[in-house]
Order: sequence, then C-alpha cells, then structure tokens
Amino acid sequence: MIFSLPQLRYFPKQLQEDPPNWVYPATRTECTNGIANAHALAAGQRILLRDVLHGHGDYKDATSDLIEDKCLPPIVRIFLDVLYNYGAYLVDGAGGFSLAAEDIHTANMTEEQAKALMYFSNCGEDAPLWNEKATPWQNVIETLNYYLCCKLLKGAGLAFAYLDETNGFRPNFNIAEDIPAFYADPCRE
Repeated sequence: MIFSLPQLRYFPKQLQEDPPNWVYPATRTECTNGIANAHALAAGQRILLRDVLHGHGDYKDATSDLIEDKCLPPIVRIFLDVLYNYGAYLVDGAGGFSLAAEDIHTANMTEEQAKALMYFSNCGEDAPLWNEKATPWQNVIETLNYYLCCKLLKGAGLAFAYLDETNGFRPNFNIAEDIPAFYADPCRE
C-alpha cells in the first residue's frame, strides 16, 4: 500500500547533518514543493496505524476493535488491517493525505466478488449503494472511500492526524523505522 502527502522532505543542498531526502525502498524524491525540514517525511518512509485512532473532538477508537467490527464492510476492515499490520509507503507528493493500493488480480473482479467485499450485516445501517454504471472495482472503492471519509470514527473519517484544541496534535499513524541503507545496495557485501 502507498500514500501521498504534501511537502516531502527535500534539502536542495544536502549537508552531512541533514537526514536523507529519501530512504529505501525509494530511489529518489520530488524536487518541487518539498520542505527542508528534518521532521518532514521522506519518500520511502512507512507509516502504520496507531493502536488508538483519533477523530474530531474526543472520538477515540481502538484499531483492533475497528478491524473486528462486523458492522463495517469487509473491504474497510481489510484496508485497516493492512495499514495496522503492514503499513503504507510514502511515494509521492500530493495536495493532501491520500492512500492508494492496486492489485491487478482483483481489479477485474466480478460483481459477486465485489459485493462480498462491500456488504455486511446491516447493524442498523443502510447497505452501500450499487452503481450499475460503474465497474465492480469502482463500487468497492466508492464504498471504501465513503467509510474512510465519512463513516469511520463516528463520522470524523480517517485522517493522518487531527488538531484537538484540548490535547493538541493527535496523530493516527506511527512512522516505522527506516530500512537501513545497507539493504538498499544489493552489490554491497
């Protein structure tokens, strides 16, 4: 899984004390709209969902509870499980925080396969709408977007972080440890 953020770390004149502009598995970074800040994320860094997710105000949900919540469509639980256990790599700059994933084997799914990922026990909720003009994969992605944007965390949606007036900045992700540069060079002994 991959993600994008505005302003990746980029030092135009890299000094020895500056952290690298990118880390393995990335091989380069964007040069435009970067930020020369050691605390900014670099291309190739990986994030993982935290154990407790924050929304607007006092909303807090345990990630493990959301992953097991049978009132969420299977595609949402799968997505959260992957972000929690494996994470996502920063690959690109963007206008905002965005997640992406692609699997060529599932992109050509049948309507039956798509509905298996979208539908869940009602739990008092309306079932996701099926758009006959969209492909099965587009219907699955729309369901995922709807929950990540509007329904998750009591309607606050999943964001990189929230600014809570009482507690300050509340991140929903941890930054995974960088893979050492040694592994980036297959020719090194």
